Amino acid sequence: MISVMPPSHRAFTFLSALLLAGSTSCTSHDASPTSQASPSQPASTVSSLPTAEAPQVLSVPPVTSDEISRAVYTAKTQRMDATMRGEAHAGQQYALDAACTSATPGKVIKYELLSSKSNSTALVASGELPCDGHAIKNVTPLPATAIQISLGPDLADVTSAYAIITPST
Repeated sequence: MISVMPPSHRAFTFLSALLLAGSTSCTSHDASPTSQASPSQPASTVSSLPTAEAPQVLSVPPVTSDEISRAVYTAKTQRMDATMRGEAHAGQQYALDAACTSATPGKVIKYELLSSKSNSTALVASGELPCDGHAIKNVTPLPATAIQISLGPDLADVTSAYAIITPST
């Protein structure tokens, strides 16, 4: 039964079981109590389980003069803004800096780097981007061409995401 539950329900069920186990006690019927609670002692209370944190807002890095390409997604506008500013050069290492946030814990999206040459696109590199609010940085050589960044394909529950390519220093 638990194996078919979504991860968030499993965590809640597990925490509930721990809470119940911690608030019960086992006593022997043979032992006589050694102390009794005084009426002045307050009754114990159980605090509520922590609620999920609200997704943090990403701070998108400013545009730099050496930037090759960027893609920025904002759920508020439901829009992906993608801009190619230059071309990659053969023999140069490039850094992809990217981050994502989501209302769904554990959400992961995909990034794709596409060669934009002669009205066609070809996949150059791809990877996964966890939507945990932490930036990732991947360094790789790119072919001598304009590079387009694609984020997705499923952006449901993504609150914000960005990916930027710059020469690696």
